[in-house]
Amino acid sequence: MSRVSRCLDNQPIERFWGTYKSESYYLTKYDTYEDILTEVSQYIYYYNNYRYVECLDGLAPNEYRRAA
Repeated sequence: MSRVSRCLDNQPIERFWGTYKSESYYLTKYDTYEDILTEVSQYIYYYNNYRYVECLDGLAPNEYRRAA
């Protein structure tokens, strides 16, 4: 954050973690810390390459960036 009470800098990462928790974390039981790390890295790959977003014209984030 750039200064006190400036939450706009945090918005993208807060949105990502909120989406991750609702789509994956709360639906899965993890036995070890390594399982969580593996799941997070797999979800980030899925989020960037396969998860279609309506506000990006129905494209995945990486597809949208390539088209731009």
